[in-house]
Amino acid sequence: MIRAADTKTGVLITLLLFLGASTIPLGRDVVPRLRWAVGDGAIVSGVYLLSYVVFAAGFVWALIEVYNVVSPRGATHYIAPKAGHDLIYYDHVLLHKDNSEYFDAVSRASADLILRNLTDQVFQLANICKAKMDGLHKVKRPVTFAVVAWVSNTILGFWIMRWK
Repeated sequence: MIRAADTKTGVLITLLLFLGASTIPLGRDVVPRLRWAVGDGAIVSGVYLLSYVVFAAGFVWALIEVYNVVSPRGATHYIAPKAGHDLIYYDHVLLHKDNSEYFDAVSRASADLILRNLTDQVFQLANICKAKMDGLHKVKRPVTFAVVAWVSNTILGFWIMRWK
């Protein structure tokens, strides 16, 4: 599930980059055509600029939330890990000088210690999974804002491009 959350986040990043890459060039062509005289397109021009700003805000907000999903996470409940006692988390494995020393530590560990290490890791993975899923739920709102703003921005942009 952790990998799936990261994959979904990668898809969202790709979507956001596509939307941004199509909005910016259109904006360069549309902005010089905007009209500010009342009754001559001022409202449409204002709505276009507003949609551009909302898209940019949604884009940045979504990227912040996406970062929160994919940011690295580490063990949170270990105070002072010890070689030979904490055995499964990668930082704990690397407390041993080589693979032989690590093998010896695991071989000497009691069944209770192995079970403790295993349950610690399951608990840690559950916390990581929850954090990523919560992050994916949070990213829905800014992506929705960005997509809605992009749609209105694109429609208005093509309409404004037809102005003479």
